[in-house]
Amino acid sequence: PEHGIELINEGGKLFATSNIDGALQEVVVATSQDIFRSGFDGIGEAGVYVVGTGATGVTETLGILGIGYGLSMAAMSFLYKLPPKNYIPPNVSTTEAVGDKVQESSNLTLHNVDTDVATRTPQFWLMYGAFGLSITGAYGFLSCGKLILTETFSSLDVVTPSFTTAFVAGMSAANLSGRIIYTNLSDLMAKKMGGDPFYGRRLSYTLMFGAAAPAYMAVIWSVHQNDGTSVLPLVVFSGSVFTILSSFGGSAATRPAIVGDLFGLKNVAPLSARQLSVVLPGAFAGPKAVTSFRESSVNDAIYRLSENINNDAFESAFGLGKEHLNTLIEQKTVTVPRLMEIAPPGTIDPSPFVYDTSMYLMCGLTGLALLTNQLIKPVSKELYSNTKA
Repeated sequence: PEHGIELINEGGKLFATSNIDGALQEVVVATSQDIFRSGFDGIGEAGVYVVGTGATGVTETLGILGIGYGLSMAAMSFLYKLPPKNYIPPNVSTTEAVGDKVQESSNLTLHNVDTDVATRTPQFWLMYGAFGLSITGAYGFLSCGKLILTETFSSLDVVTPSFTTAFVAGMSAANLSGRIIYTNLSDLMAKKMGGDPFYGRRLSYTLMFGAAAPAYMAVIWSVHQNDGTSVLPLVVFSGSVFTILSSFGGSAATRPAIVGDLFGLKNVAPLSARQLSVVLPGAFAGPKAVTSFRESSVNDAIYRLSENINNDAFESAFGLGKEHLNTLIEQKTVTVPRLMEIAPPGTIDPSPFVYDTSMYLMCGLTGLALLTNQLIKPVSKELYSNTKA
């Protein structure tokens, strides 16, 4: 019995007898850990719940956000304006002097490479690969950052549902700050280094990828070092996550600038759009890899925990014996939190360690992005077109 309710297992699903009409109703057992991980403060207590009852307000929240975002974007679109006809920047007396002035003050590239020619160069595909590798890791982390926080640091008093909500907001802020900081930093580096602005821009990408790769390893360290008392691992974890996401934002926002440095300003829009086509596979592969590795690690952890649990205690909790473990896992009836409730005292919760393989993979992908970035060189002058921007 669970909380005084007799549970019946049929095909791996749990059922309980209704107090109203005596009919069997499918139920789920929510542990205190499950309630905490939901992120909704005061949503309910640990216990047995009928499937399909209750509401979290997620649908209403997303609907309001979608409407608000759509209206905001529509309103902002009316603020876009073209410069006046024959506009000349300040301190420039003639239109003929604009090109030289701009190049001197902002290190802009004056040569151009045709779009079809650019997409056949090694530089284009090296950038494409570096961008794709780096964002795959970041998208993977976006899908599990909050979950790692709740699974690993829930033993700390400071980690409350309100804290996890603020943490998600911090992830968004880190993404935005990276777009602002790294774009301006790349401009500064391009100007300070002089000559071809590409080298300063590439250096900024070296900093982005170089910071993100060890940050994945720092995530693993912080998870393993958490003892439930010290907040230092939590600080390291949060800083590492924000570092990864700021690099993610900076990499995307600085992409048009480095495209312009290599291939000229005339075809920045179409070339940047083709570069961004890697976002779709990256956004799919990252979360998919994390989910697959996590699921495999969780299943392994369930098998190991089950070996140490008494057969009678297992059958009493889940309604079936261990010989039906695979079915119970598929139906998500057996979970790590529920096994921890009936595990022998002193059993270590494996939940924080199920992301190790994923983090190693993401670190490796970002390391490859860093290597690929270093291989990019300026485009040969033989490929320049005769058309100026």
